[in-house]
Amino acid sequence: FSILDDVCSTMHATEAQGADQKFLEKLNGFFSSHPHWRYMTGAFAVKHYAGDVTYEGEGFTEKNKDTLFEDIIEALQCSTFPFLVSLFPDQTGALQKKRPTTAGFKIKNSAGELMKALVQCNPHYIRCIKPNESKKPRDFETSRVRHQVQYLGLLENVKVRRAGFAYRAQFERFVKRYKKLSTKTWGLWGEWTGDMREGATTILNDLQMEPGQWQLGASKVFIRHPESLFHLEELLDRKDYECTVLIPKAFRYWTGKKHGPGQRACAGDQFKDRE
Repeated sequence: FSILDDVCSTMHATEAQGADQKFLEKLNGFFSSHPHWRYMTGAFAVKHYAGDVTYEGEGFTEKNKDTLFEDIIEALQCSTFPFLVSLFPDQTGALQKKRPTTAGFKIKNSAGELMKALVQCNPHYIRCIKPNESKKPRDFETSRVRHQVQYLGLLENVKVRRAGFAYRAQFERFVKRYKKLSTKTWGLWGEWTGDMREGATTILNDLQMEPGQWQLGASKVFIRHPESLFHLEELLDRKDYECTVLIPKAFRYWTGKKHGPGQRACAGDQFKDRE
């Protein structure tokens, strides 16, 4: 984007086609020795992890200028819709004193802010697969889905997961979710409040999971096969069901114990009067 902005600022009197060619030549000068770069006539290709992606050079510089006339900006600033007004906070008089921003400049700044936000949090990505173009249920185009799976890098993720550990979680998170599976970490006495690493080890040992199926890291517990994780979830569902059944049973026992003596005394009084 910096190279593109530089070409746009220096090629004022050049036709768009000449500026595009100059942009391609500058790119090739910078990246000709890069293994993921490939220069072609009127285009260039970048090698991504899933394959080569070709970009046509025509129209790059013209689209990068992205210039709005002042009368359009003033018209949008007079809108009664607050969102539109917020998109153009600068005064048109101030815009005359500085160079208009380009599309590449805006994208670069937006990407920088996005990366800054991602560094400060723990992002989770959801990859969506579009099975067809007809927008109909149960219409599955194998070639289209295979293409998306390849370019999303899902095959590589599956291979890495199969070669390593399918599940990983912080000790605290693991203990918080599966503490009910061990009487040493959860019960009528309370719940585990000690070292979380030791708590995770206690749960896995009480469940008698094979040592090769799990491993402890510096801050996380790792489970190798998805089947082991499914087994943990099945045990957790069974435990929740048992607790759900036990609650009304205990309530009925408590109610009977509380009101039983009074009911027996009342029944005794009724039979006594009959005698």
